[in-house]
Amino acid sequence: MPDPGAYNDREGLAVDSTATPLRVAGVDPEREFAGGQSQVLGLTRELLRMGHRAELICDPAGKLFERAVAEGIRCHSLRLRNSVDLAGGMRLRSILAREGYDVVHFHTARAHAMAPFARGLARALIATRRMDYRPNRLFAPFLYLRAVDGVAAISDAVATALTSAGVPRQRITVIPSGVDSEYFRPPSNPERITARRALGLAAETIAVGTVGALEERKGHRHLLEALAPAMDAVVCFIAGEGSLRSELERRAELLGISTRTRFLGRIQPAR
Repeated sequence: MPDPGAYNDREGLAVDSTATPLRVAGVDPEREFAGGQSQVLGLTRELLRMGHRAELICDPAGKLFERAVAEGIRCHSLRLRNSVDLAGGMRLRSILAREGYDVVHFHTARAHAMAPFARGLARALIATRRMDYRPNRLFAPFLYLRAVDGVAAISDAVATALTSAGVPRQRITVIPSGVDSEYFRPPSNPERITARRALGLAAETIAVGTVGALEERKGHRHLLEALAPAMDAVVCFIAGEGSLRSELERRAELLGISTRTRFLGRIQPAR
């Protein structure tokens, strides 16, 4: 395992070598793998790289579990039927009592709902919220004020949604999502040429791309509207799936840019 005091090449920061490594569990019971799960996996990798004992508690039938195990990350099985799964909550409590974590980090709405079961079983319980819609006003104050010790929001918009549900702003810390700048580095010239050739792009074509769920909150319609008045040499590649795919395809038709817009569906790896 890496030295906790090793130099961090990515950030240019040194980790305190006198600090005791933490035992950290990330809780994410979702089965699909989207941006949130990518963040969870990336955070776990970095904690391990820094010398901490970082593990995941997730659905054994989920893609996060599969990918994490493939990377050698220790995972504990937790299946949740819904946000009020009492049996699931007791299973979580059993895992936490057995493993003795310092920090338990809840990453999704269903995970947040399990936080009350974790009281007294870790030094700190943290919830991170990534969605900018307002949570339930009846339960949000209890979950984010009493069930956990700290709340992180990935943006000011998410923090505003939480405050609109009754969570005091001073309770929330905004921590933007991170990106692995080594993995998502600009392509080399040979890589760029290969990719453009695979997409059938002429030398004069200007390519614009986006990767993400095709949902309202992502704002793909603004991209299509911006593409409409652009020169014919500009083409757009939209990768991802979601409930708005058909609507966005129709919008591209109405704007007269369907021949310059390509919907690629879900692609792996995203890079």
